[in-house]
Amino acid sequence: PHPAKKLSSTKSNLSNLKFVKSHIVNINLWPAGEATAQERLSSFLHSKARLYSESRNSPIIDGTSRISPYLALGILSPKRCILESLKLNNFEFTSGNKGICKWIDEIVWREFYRNIMHSFPKVSMNQPFQDYTKSIQWRYSSKEIEAFYAGKTGFPIVDAGIRQMLAEGWMHNRLRMVVAMFFTKNMLHDWRLGEAFFMENLLDGDFSSNNGGWQWSSSTGTDAAPYFRIFNPITQSKNFDADGLFIKKHIKELKDLDKKEIHDPSEKTRDQLNYPKQILDLKERFKIVSSIWYITNPISKFYYNFITFVYNFQIFGVYFVTRNRKFYGNKLVERSLLVTYAFPGVILLIPMYLMLGKMGLLNSYFALILINVTFSTPFAVWMLKAFFKTIPYDIEEAAMIDGASKMTILFKIIFPLALPGIARVSIFCFIISWTEYM
Repeated sequence: PHPAKKLSSTKSNLSNLKFVKSHIVNINLWPAGEATAQERLSSFLHSKARLYSESRNSPIIDGTSRISPYLALGILSPKRCILESLKLNNFEFTSGNKGICKWIDEIVWREFYRNIMHSFPKVSMNQPFQDYTKSIQWRYSSKEIEAFYAGKTGFPIVDAGIRQMLAEGWMHNRLRMVVAMFFTKNMLHDWRLGEAFFMENLLDGDFSSNNGGWQWSSSTGTDAAPYFRIFNPITQSKNFDADGLFIKKHIKELKDLDKKEIHDPSEKTRDQLNYPKQILDLKERFKIVSSIWYITNPISKFYYNFITFVYNFQIFGVYFVTRNRKFYGNKLVERSLLVTYAFPGVILLIPMYLMLGKMGLLNSYFALILINVTFSTPFAVWMLKAFFKTIPYDIEEAAMIDGASKMTILFKIIFPLALPGIARVSIFCFIISWTEYM
């Protein structure tokens, strides 16, 4: 038998531990105990839940349940929350009152992330859910991170959210998304740093929910937002804190500003009020994140290759039409080809340029795809037309001899060739409208 091991002393010297108080949380906002938790749940369900769908996105409105700390600590169970909700909604999950149904959905989302943690243990090991995102080269700037941790990024809605968390140990859910997306998509910093920061400061810190939320915001997790969908913090501020009341509550330096200036104060105002300047340029960072994600995202590469294939297929179609002697010199064919291929590009030229400029995409891979596909085809058609126009042959005469009317040429040749171009432009319009950056 092995000799008995000498047990080390179980006494610990707490005097060796050093705690540095960085801020004070108003713990009175969160009375302890199961009775308090059940009272909060009941109060929310009877007085606020029915309007939850309308009020849940406004951080200044007390429209959420604020029971997340009790859920995180096991004082309340998700089953209890859902059961009490169903009692007030005729035991309907998807019909009945929209507010109650939406709140039940949020509880279910919470359980979804717990299931992910159980089914995919890698997310508990500092790994992204989407494996291909491991190759993302995140930035690291200690200066930017320190400003972020202190709520001094120069973006009022972001700073207000962080300062709320430092003061209350809690942050409104809409702001958690805005702040997390700002940290990963604008600051371009590793989501794991932000995830750890939240867990250190949130009283309702729950690993699965926090991890799922940060991975969703950084587009590395389940059902990840497309990489080019980014919450513009200024637009989010105007949409969900239109009068700036939430900003005024948590950023005292800006409490006297009007609602027009409070979302993005001028440099002069920032200097006068001692409020920090923006730590980054949104447009410049958006160009970078688009390029990063094009390199790492296989979906982007596939889509680009697919569009290139469609483009080449169209060129082949033009070449086939031009090589057929029956169509040499036909002005109807030539003009129709040019119009059907160039028309979408010409129509979209001005709005696309303005949109790309607003989104900061003019120098990104995404912009190259758009510009290449939209404008290169008409040039290719023009080149083929110029190459073959020296062949002297009257297409209209040949068409009449062969019995082919202009309508036949239009529907059998021109219209089918135009369909891929129309579909292509429609897809790109859909993708651009999908983004929430604007």
